[in-house]
Amino acid sequence: MLFISKYYHARKGVFNHTFIAIRYFFIFFRIRRPLRFFGNRLGTTRKIGINFAYFSPFSAKKLTYKRVIGYDSDMKDDSVKKIIPKLQPDELNTFLWTDNSVVHKHSDWEFTSTTDGKGVNIVNGTAYPLMPGDFVLLGPRHVHQFVSDTPIKRRDVCISTEKMRQLADVLQPDLYETLENREKPIVVKLNLETFNDIHTRLNKLDPLSPNGADLNSILTSIVVYLLGFYIEHKFEKTIPENILAFLQRISDPDVFSMRINDIIQLSSYSHSHFIKLFKTYVGKTLIEYITELRISYAARLLSSTDLNVITISSKVGYDNQSFFARKFKDKYNVSPIEYRNSFRNNH
Repeated sequence: MLFISKYYHARKGVFNHTFIAIRYFFIFFRIRRPLRFFGNRLGTTRKIGINFAYFSPFSAKKLTYKRVIGYDSDMKDDSVKKIIPKLQPDELNTFLWTDNSVVHKHSDWEFTSTTDGKGVNIVNGTAYPLMPGDFVLLGPRHVHQFVSDTPIKRRDVCISTEKMRQLADVLQPDLYETLENREKPIVVKLNLETFNDIHTRLNKLDPLSPNGADLNSILTSIVVYLLGFYIEHKFEKTIPENILAFLQRISDPDVFSMRINDIIQLSSYSHSHFIKLFKTYVGKTLIEYITELRISYAARLLSSTDLNVITISSKVGYDNQSFFARKFKDKYNVSPIEYRNSFRNNH
């Protein structure tokens, strides 16, 4: 034992450096794995083991968002595993996906959004958080991949190049050239009520329906609305990455149902500074934003489950049912029970 002890102390520096090297090897491997190891077809159902602590500015390890995304900054055409076939000249269509994807690119355009689950959309080597409320416009020059460690539900609206040019020209003469020359994707940020309304309309559409005229008209109106929204808001302030990461984190019902002070503690700022920062970049107070998340989720539970109002109230973060009912009525002009009954009568 004495010999072993002396040998250990003599070689202690080597052991320490070896341990550190092994430790960072595994950290690096866990970061690389979701970006390197994927299936060989679009829509692979293989679970990709990404650890989102590495994407968060709130991580104790301080492995920053930029460090992670910097790894795959060489994502180019030679890394593409699939090219989505070209659409017909006048074609618009919509699809619902429930899994991850391989690195791919499109021959045309798509507005993509996530309705459930967390993850990132890696576009031309940069990772963008997937968040409810966002429609992301991607074109032929964008090489991208969706990555998540849990199942995510995505909705795509696909637009042929010819149709996109036609719609863009109607809105603004040089709009198509602006879209075509952007290396970064365009993120259209909607409030949750508008976002959910659009998805309700999309979910009612059947791409295989013989009534293609209705499908085309509805999708055209949605695409024109999203492009118009982009034109109207394109000069607004860009939201910093740490605020985006925070918004992604609090989009989880388990998080936005927490007490407001506990939610603020998830940030890396003091209470007063963060409140000002949030209002500056998001355009509303944190309480207003959290209330919108809670009430929108409550409406979704009322329309899609048989949970009673007391349970739903508690589930979205309100212990006082009367206060919950008042907040709900402020947004929808009806009580939670009336909302549920109205939804069921119309469906």
